[in-house]
Amino acid sequence: MFSAVPKATLFLFIIKFSYGVVIAYSNAVSLVLLLFGLFSVLTGSILAIFQKRLKRLFAYSSINHTGFILIALSCYFVDTIKNGITYVIIYTTSVLAVFSVLMISEQKQASSKYVLN
Repeated sequence: MFSAVPKATLFLFIIKFSYGVVIAYSNAVSLVLLLFGLFSVLTGSILAIFQKRLKRLFAYSSINHTGFILIALSCYFVDTIKNGITYVIIYTTSVLAVFSVLMISEQKQASSKYVLN
């Protein structure tokens, strides 16, 4: 559930690092971010296909979303950076909400097992 917060911190660090320090190497860094983003999208999509558990499906979806954000960051335009930050905020909020609902539903199922027995 709390894996979204470190991920958001990492993305904000990447934005700050790449925007302020790596301007001289922008083509190389852009290519690396793009390749990692594409690899992340492909990996998350392929591995999510075979999942039967909902938590693991959301975990692979998280890998997929990481790729989307990296691809957006590889463009180095001001608008894509702003949209990337907005996406990280929305993504973090939605992941926390989804995993909270999953945890609450698991707790209710566990407590109903004890009531029925």
